[in-house]
Amino acid sequence: MSPTIHNLLNESLISVYHNNLINEVAEDHPDAIAKCVTPQSLADDMNKEVNRLGISAKDRDSRAKKDVIYHTKQINQVLNKDGELDVEKFKRLLTELPQTIFDKNPKMEKTDKGRTQFTVNTGLPAINGIVYDETDGQFKHINTCPGAGACQLVCYARKGFYGMNDGKILKLMRRLNLLWNNPEEYYNMIMDELEPVAVKLKRQGRRSGEVDQLVIRWNDAGDFFSDKYFDIAKRVTADLLDSGFDVKSYAYTKQAKYVNLADDNFIMNFSKGSHERELRQVDLDKTKYSDIVQRIDTEGNKMFSDLFTKGFDAETGKNKKYDINPKTGLPNFIQGGAEELKRRVSKQFNVPIDRLKYQFELPAEEDEKFKYDAIVLPTGDSDIAAQRNDVQKTFLLVH
Repeated sequence: MSPTIHNLLNESLISVYHNNLINEVAEDHPDAIAKCVTPQSLADDMNKEVNRLGISAKDRDSRAKKDVIYHTKQINQVLNKDGELDVEKFKRLLTELPQTIFDKNPKMEKTDKGRTQFTVNTGLPAINGIVYDETDGQFKHINTCPGAGACQLVCYARKGFYGMNDGKILKLMRRLNLLWNNPEEYYNMIMDELEPVAVKLKRQGRRSGEVDQLVIRWNDAGDFFSDKYFDIAKRVTADLLDSGFDVKSYAYTKQAKYVNLADDNFIMNFSKGSHERELRQVDLDKTKYSDIVQRIDTEGNKMFSDLFTKGFDAETGKNKKYDINPKTGLPNFIQGGAEELKRRVSKQFNVPIDRLKYQFELPAEEDEKFKYDAIVLPTGDSDIAAQRNDVQKTFLLVH
């Protein structure tokens, strides 16, 4: 990848993680209203250039500076030898086939620790993405989280793991582009990846006498933005089960219609950070869902930041948010902190305290449906509660 095209992609896709409906302001300037470059603006600009270049050189107008999303300096970075914006190079960057559809991130590894399962995960660009539509030759802005509401403000994929690495952004964009243009090939690539993993796990299980289950997490970023995408996820799960493999899928979603299609082989976690129109369609008393525990409650009281011991980085000489237990990878509570956190969550969310469990307190084997509610610690924790039907409410501590 050339440096100039890499710069263009990085500059353009910042907005994949900063939706234009959210004000992105500095803490020192809370009254400012700043918006990042949006994927829609990128799509419009690139399509204008495609159309302009389709006119003969002697008849077409010069590139209008005031109508584009880039300043002259930025445009100069991606000019070809003839002084034109190299749209084809940008298009090739997006349309290259992804190397893989699935990954295994550190959180999934924590989830599998001590269990006879193997979890893989896949995702799409969070909130928004860009594709090149091969049917009409146009760049298009795709809303990959159509049900998103308040969760946009604390989206893990926007502000955390995926926002830190340009390579991960590009990987997710290529997956989205393939899914948009060729969903059948997207399905085929998934099966090519997952069938060998399922075969290996089945052999391991046969030798050890234990069940080695393949667990598939869909949408660690993004959501089921179309019925076609959801149908592929269901089809993959069903086809692997029909082939005799022990498989379970799960996902978080902000769309009510997909929550109601969940079953024991495809577990859905509805996000309470969804748009109000989605929340109105869900009976939360009968639904497995996740909710966010903010650092400060609605009355301005601390919810959890004061309940963990603080760490210290000897190399930098600075304090860290949490002192991490080297054996568990989880933050250490102050004395009485674990009990106090349960009390605060119970009060804030009106749940019986005897239902609340930390994920490490859940029994090894699943219990009756919706018996527990689980608290996920702000760092180092697993995702096991989302995979289990005996957990109804999952409370995510966001630091």
